[in-house]
Amino acid sequence: MARADYIAGLDIGSESTRFALVERKAGGAFHVLGVSEIPTEGVRRGAVLKPEQTALSIREAKEELKKMTGVDPRDAYVGIGDFRVAMYLSKGVVAVSRADGQVTAEDSKRVMFAAEDALPRLQNRQVIHQFPKYYRVDGDTPVQDPVGMTGVKLETEAVFVTVFLPHYKNLMEALDIARVSADDIVVSQLALSDLLLSRKQKEIGVLSLNLGAQTTEVCVWEEGTLLSLEVFPIGSAHITHDIGLGFRVGVDVAEKLKRSYASVIEGGKREIKFSGFDKDLEAVFSPRKLKEIVDARLGDIFELTQKHLKRIGRSGLLPAGAVISGGGMQLPGIVDVAKNELSLPVELARISGFTGKRELSDTPEWMTVLALCYWGAESEKSEFPVFLGKSVPKKIKRFLRSLIP
Repeated sequence: MARADYIAGLDIGSESTRFALVERKAGGAFHVLGVSEIPTEGVRRGAVLKPEQTALSIREAKEELKKMTGVDPRDAYVGIGDFRVAMYLSKGVVAVSRADGQVTAEDSKRVMFAAEDALPRLQNRQVIHQFPKYYRVDGDTPVQDPVGMTGVKLETEAVFVTVFLPHYKNLMEALDIARVSADDIVVSQLALSDLLLSRKQKEIGVLSLNLGAQTTEVCVWEEGTLLSLEVFPIGSAHITHDIGLGFRVGVDVAEKLKRSYASVIEGGKREIKFSGFDKDLEAVFSPRKLKEIVDARLGDIFELTQKHLKRIGRSGLLPAGAVISGGGMQLPGIVDVAKNELSLPVELARISGFTGKRELSDTPEWMTVLALCYWGAESEKSEFPVFLGKSVPKKIKRFLRSLIP
């Protein structure tokens, strides 16, 4: 991928693998050059379990994107939505290095390394994100950027986001087999938060919830920093399974019922024939029962979310409410169920700033891969960030690749 202004995103979901290639335009807009979607193999609940099978899905999506755009996406920002994602907090302290006591960018880096060293021993965990919640100079008021302040001691409390190491290794193996190099491995929900949430929402307190096929990712932001992150091993596919069990029909028919849920519920009929979804079925079903099944499973998902909010002391205390994304957001009534369970204002996610394939902006399933492209663009904006994390070698590598015709 020779053009430095091309950015690729790769979303390896539990059911679908999606690749997208965008071109960065002046003024911050993005032009979608092409997308591809292939059924995923070897992934369960967001975790790569069979790398060889997953690699085939990635390679097929890559080749389809190449045919569409004429560009070989050899590197991409890759999302991970593993249900074993976990967040840790750690504090670090260092002495300010300069004789005049002025804090430098190098001090900011050193205190972050000190915070990482202070982490408890993480068995079978891989750190993939690390960033400061705040800095403090000589015990004074917490600040976001201490560079230029003066003092003797610099402290930080930092966030470290980790994934289960065997699953991480499986993902890297699948990418290697498929010949895709990761510019960065990104927790999908963090990329979505960057794209979907405003700075004001993150400042006053907001919940971001992504309802995927086999997982539900939640994260809470407050005062501009990440407060909590969790992935539940339950998603919209479980609604499909419940419908199948409730009506004693196969998964394919249950999925059709779920996708037709809006028209079925809003049609106002007491009974509907199954033959409209499968010609071999002669029975009828009740739309009311369908609604009860869907609402019950949604209630379970939001009950887990509410327990998470209670655990961190933010139940009913997020003024910006909840923002729902993912394929599951298309279910009618989801906003009302969420409001009742969470006792918060709730809205459905919307994205803007992407041209070329306008319909994608209104399709929830494509939000994650576009968010990964957005994350990539934002991370490459700053050539010399205050804290030079693990992405720096990747930026250098990407720059060198851009020189290759």
